[in-house]
This record gives sequence, structure tokens and C-alpha cells, in this order.
Amino acid sequence: ELLTAEMLSPLLLHLANHFVTDKSRPEMVAIGLNTTREVCARVPLAMDATLLADLIEYRKDRDKAVVAAARSLLQLFRDRMPALLHKKYRGKGCDLGEKPDAYGALQVATGVE
Repeated sequence: ELLTAEMLSPLLLHLANHFVTDKSRPEMVAIGLNTTREVCARVPLAMDATLLADLIEYRKDRDKAVVAAARSLLQLFRDRMPALLHKKYRGKGCDLGEKPDAYGALQVATGVE
């Protein structure tokens, strides 16, 4: 939340290039996908559409942990930024106008509930 998307984009590329590859063990791929999901949960603007499309393709893998990690990444972007997803992955009733908060934006409470 306190880092810009431009600072985290190289980190996501490094994770994808070194952990999430076909030559890596399935445990390492699952760790790489879960770490990518956690980074994108805090700063979704750091992800680009091509990298996201490549990572989502791991939901057809043989290993159960890899499939679960790829599906959780897909579900995160269905909720946060469905405009980055390809049309068939968006799901029904998605709001394409939904954007995450910009860098440095704060949610200020207007009252006590």
C-alpha cells in the first residue's frame, strides 16, 4: 500500500521468471503464485495483463496446490480488477469500471457505525 506499482512490477516479473516456470517443482510454483497473489492483494496495479494471463494458465496444471493457487489469483482479480482479465475469465456480472484506489489514497471514515 505504501509502494508504487512501478516499484513492484519488477518484483512480480522476478517471481514469475524464477519461481513460476514449467521447469520448477510444483511446490515452488505454488509458492510463487501465492506470493504473487499476496503482493497483488495489496497493490493490484502492479500486475499487467500479459503476466496475469500467463499465471492464470497454471490452473490447468496436474498438481493440486498449483491449481488452487492459480484459481485464487484468478478470483482476486475477478474481485479487484476484472478489466485485466480476458473476457472468458471475468465471470458473470462483473463491474469493468471498478478500479483499486490510487497510490496514496486513503479511505476516510465519515461517521461511526
